[in-house]
Amino acid sequence: MDDKVNFNSIFIFRYLEDEVINKVYNLDMDHVKFKSGDLVVSRGDKLNSLVVIRSGLLKQAKYLSDGSEKVVAYYYENEVYPLHLFYAGIKHWPYDIYAETESDVYFIPWDDLNSIISSSETLTNNVLRFTASCTCHTKIILNATRYKKIQQRLAYWLVMKKYVDTCKIPMTQKMLSDTLRVTRPSLNQELKRLESLGVISIDVNEIEVLDEEYLENIIEDV
Repeated sequence: MDDKVNFNSIFIFRYLEDEVINKVYNLDMDHVKFKSGDLVVSRGDKLNSLVVIRSGLLKQAKYLSDGSEKVVAYYYENEVYPLHLFYAGIKHWPYDIYAETESDVYFIPWDDLNSIISSSETLTNNVLRFTASCTCHTKIILNATRYKKIQQRLAYWLVMKKYVDTCKIPMTQKMLSDTLRVTRPSLNQELKRLESLGVISIDVNEIEVLDEEYLENIIEDV
């Protein structure tokens, strides 16, 4: 284990007793630095390690026959993945994961970590809270994409994103368009329209909702 590394910024490892976090640090984990575009895990690989994203950005992506890329999901800095697959008993990776940007990643052996989780109430609670937040995040995305119109998808996301606290929201318009399954130009046009109406304000990649009632009316207009 790299002596200079700590996991204080990783949600599931916050506020742990010294004895517990030291057990985590003493695990035989792999540390890999990926370049943008590198394959992190392949579909069919044995699923035996928790992926800790110390920095950077990963993505679940498919490459279609015409060479285009379809991004299914993003995994952010200071997050871990895939807790839900472990608890579901999945034995092999069901898809490919790539590095979207340069990424610093740790692979923690799951069986060893799971024994520590079982013995620590704080770590167990952290894992439960993080998993619940990610489930909420996924449900919000699924519900948003049930709407046919882009303005309804975006409005639903903007209203509901406040309920996600430990999983991060998309950082760029490309990531948000991938998440909502819409084209980037159409998303950009709708964002500009809402901003011109004073419904939202945009500061770099931060979107602040100013008129939630307006967005709720869009959602209800089905």
